[in-house]
Amino acid sequence: MRYLKFSLLLTLLMSSVAFARIPADKFFAPPQMITVKVSPNGKFIAYLTLENDNQVIYLQNVANKKRRKWLDISTLNEEEAVVRNLQWVDNQHLAATLLEAKKGTKDLIDTQVERSLLIIEQPTNNKTKLYSVRTSGTLLDPLPQQDNEFLFSKPGVYSKVYRLKIDKLLEYGKRPGKLTRVDGGQFVKKNEVMSIDGFITNWFIENDHSIKYGLRYLRNNTIELLNIENPEEPKTLTTWDLGEVRNADQFIVPVARAAKPGYFYALDRAEDNIRSVYLINYDSGDRELYFQTNSFNIEDLIIDPESNELLGILTLKDGLVQYEFINKDDRSQSATSINSVIDTSLNRSIKVAYSESHDQVGQFDLISNNRKLFTIGHRYSKELNRAKSKLVTGSYPVAGENIHYLLTLPKTAKASHSLILLPHGGPIGVHDTPYYDQVTHFLNNLGYAVLRVNYRGSSGYSKDFEEAGAKQWGELILGDLHAVTEQILKRKDINQNSACVMGMSYGGYAAMALPQKYPNTFKCAVAIAGVSDVALHSFSPYMTRSQLKWSKNYIGDATTEYQQLKAISPVYGMDKLSIPILIIHGEEDRTVDVEHAYRAKAMLEKYGKAFEFKVIPEAGHSFYDAEQRKEVFKLAQDFLAKYLR
Repeated sequence: MRYLKFSLLLTLLMSSVAFARIPADKFFAPPQMITVKVSPNGKFIAYLTLENDNQVIYLQNVANKKRRKWLDISTLNEEEAVVRNLQWVDNQHLAATLLEAKKGTKDLIDTQVERSLLIIEQPTNNKTKLYSVRTSGTLLDPLPQQDNEFLFSKPGVYSKVYRLKIDKLLEYGKRPGKLTRVDGGQFVKKNEVMSIDGFITNWFIENDHSIKYGLRYLRNNTIELLNIENPEEPKTLTTWDLGEVRNADQFIVPVARAAKPGYFYALDRAEDNIRSVYLINYDSGDRELYFQTNSFNIEDLIIDPESNELLGILTLKDGLVQYEFINKDDRSQSATSINSVIDTSLNRSIKVAYSESHDQVGQFDLISNNRKLFTIGHRYSKELNRAKSKLVTGSYPVAGENIHYLLTLPKTAKASHSLILLPHGGPIGVHDTPYYDQVTHFLNNLGYAVLRVNYRGSSGYSKDFEEAGAKQWGELILGDLHAVTEQILKRKDINQNSACVMGMSYGGYAAMALPQKYPNTFKCAVAIAGVSDVALHSFSPYMTRSQLKWSKNYIGDATTEYQQLKAISPVYGMDKLSIPILIIHGEEDRTVDVEHAYRAKAMLEKYGKAFEFKVIPEAGHSFYDAEQRKEVFKLAQDFLAKYLR
């Protein structure tokens, strides 16, 4: 299947890992299993997989473990289609949001995206019946305790919630006729559950399936949170003026009810990239940062419909939408693994558990009464679990901050290992985790120790620590990376004369800048999609208004601070480089323009430096295509082998 032009719709994860003696192709294979859902009565599980780049839903009987292919999503559309947000409506029906590419008007519109609710019925006589809701709206509540019914919200001048019956819907792909109406003609007054004047962008469901709150958009460009227990007389709890909050430092808006009474899960819409989930009570004003992700953007929350517990998030990472599960009981940086219940039957007797650690691919298990029934499957090939690594965590004081690090060592008989410093991207508001990381374990598989540093500016510790990275691209952040590297090089299991720096995005910047600033530490450098000219980056035509504002605050203002930005730009310091460097960039990079690579190349040539250079055709910033990633890391592998022992 071709990669969707609307890549945000893809629900797959493009990370993978390898270890010693494991074929390199395993690193870059798409996930085998994406998510798992258990039926209300606990007798069946449905899981979404990826096979030959096509999404496939499987149905499995819990008692006898027999499984069958339920639906191949690629059969629904001649163009392209993906599903997300799987949830059981009752014991016979599974619902999913279906996103389809539709051909537009020739020479006018290339591709359009059509969104609908797809309902899949359990097979009868080896035939699976499909239903769909064509009316624009959202599955609000599957009502799992009631067969054949669910709540559906329809926005408009008057926003309404309807109770719909599955067996009255038209089958998927069937056109209405003289005797049939769209969606079975169910959007009528008698099926209305609630109606509110105004455009409700979010309805909030309570544990008892009642609707108590709504978020309403008004024509005067304001948003208000309403108590709608009495829909005839809704009460305003709080109001946001969109004109005022557009330039505010924070704009924290509720997106789901929380398990804690009176609280909501909320996202900060003022964040340049939405990475933070807050727990907030709008009555008392009480607020806490509940969870942060190091992914590019939070797209949606995964909520337990019965308890309102936050189970995970849908994130935008590497240009793709993917699932990220979290620890309910330990969301701190000290947690070294994920062990989370991600779905349960209605009576909680059957549970789906997800686990993941630094050297274990994500695993889905079925649990009954705290006893494992069987392993449902793995996110990636379980072959990757064969080789183990050792994770060492610690911290080191640098220039007034306590800098945390993750050192991953391959478990081999070798007395000491060459070291690769792997700075994360961002650099502000992102952090490395002790969980499964594909690049780290790819390098471990080659026999290298890998050092990841959560330098000042990284998220996950404190707001002050994150803010400490502002305008420190070429100063204190590089100092943090270097100081921790020097400390690790003193270890007996590390070869102090064999270290390289390798990174992507800001990490690519650091790979160019560190050897210039600290010429005696590294033997080589690999810069992937790296910023070489900081002033050029701050003028990027691809930045939005909010991104430009963020750039001025956290990188620098090229109109008033040009000389400072020039001073920290690696492109102007290539004369100081004394080690070989590999530069890799995507031709279609819209985050860090490929011009950065060409400028670096020109200066390396000018000063006669040793370097290798590759621009990957049609590749974006994150190289999320598996073949592109194979090429990038094969280039890196061959380069590292030349200079590290």
